[in-house]
Amino acid sequence: MKFLLEPDGTLKYKNSILGEKVLVFNYSIDEDDSSHIVYLQSDGLLMYKHIYNEMITEKKLSKFDTKTNNFNQISILNINGKLNLIYSFTNIINSNIFNLQHIVFSQNTQEKYNIIKYVSKRNDLPFVVDNDSNGNIHLLYNAVSDNFSYIYYTYFNPFKNLWLNNPVRLTVSDKHCEYPSIYIDHKDIIHATWWEKKYNGYLLKYARMSPYGADMYKWKEISIPPIIQKKTDSKIYEIDSFICIEGVEEIIVSKDSGINWEKDDKEVQVNCDSITEDLSHENTDIIEDNVHIDESQIDVIEHIEPFEEIDFRDSYAEKLEQILFNQEEIIILLKKILDEQHLLDDKITEIENSVKSQKGGLKRLFSS
Repeated sequence: MKFLLEPDGTLKYKNSILGEKVLVFNYSIDEDDSSHIVYLQSDGLLMYKHIYNEMITEKKLSKFDTKTNNFNQISILNINGKLNLIYSFTNIINSNIFNLQHIVFSQNTQEKYNIIKYVSKRNDLPFVVDNDSNGNIHLLYNAVSDNFSYIYYTYFNPFKNLWLNNPVRLTVSDKHCEYPSIYIDHKDIIHATWWEKKYNGYLLKYARMSPYGADMYKWKEISIPPIIQKKTDSKIYEIDSFICIEGVEEIIVSKDSGINWEKDDKEVQVNCDSITEDLSHENTDIIEDNVHIDESQIDVIEHIEPFEEIDFRDSYAEKLEQILFNQEEIIILLKKILDEQHLLDDKITEIENSVKSQKGGLKRLFSS
């Protein structure tokens, strides 16, 4: 790890100090091994530093309001010579409403976009981003309610300078899903993973979206060999045109861009072990110039032969969990109905009193 953020807010690079009182940071590494680092200080200063051949240059990018907002995460992408900053924050007054925003820095100009505002009960579930060879930015985020947790997909079209108006939900409504990952391979195929909570741990799920073929711009969930573990640790990357998903103890590999998967063999295991911690990739194959995604072409995820565990305990536990979830939803709905009924009763009483008052006034008028 080249960069380390200490608990006291000190950001270190190797043996030197890059910044102090740092809240969040992110970095990317170019093909020439130069590094781009963006970090936010507690005083609100957003700083940028470029490291090449141990030479460091810095620049103040912007000033954020850190007094009334909590900034949870920032991510950067270098696309066609422009620095793209994507970040999430919540307001101190209401920490359950998350804002995702996007700033494009180009020379001395800034372009700011609102991505999405959503409600989530947790602030430790990150968003993930990647870009394709045509400059489209693809993003997954995690929204958590009282009973369920969903994974959503959205994207940025650089030719229209617009984010998708209505994000696509990748996960079904009765599952608790967390910690998404995203990777775009050299063919611009988008690979997404997330973890589905089970009684005995987490089950890894996978979906893909291709920019061409019969399923163009259509999310499809694909059945993969089961990876169940206690921790939600995984990596997805490409090596020798194979797509690898690495868990804590297992690796699965696809030789056809994510359509079919198998457990790793020894040869691929050796190659995968050689992958460094930096999982940045190079898009070497350009499919078509100026290709961009049309919002109307995005379809909601389709499920293909979803994997089911052969574990009756898990089946019963999951059904019981679903029953409990449904009971909570019914209770919430009943409370809402009762509240509305109370409001309706109050309104009727108010109307009755008003009518009685009007009748009394008319009676006095005609008797005088």
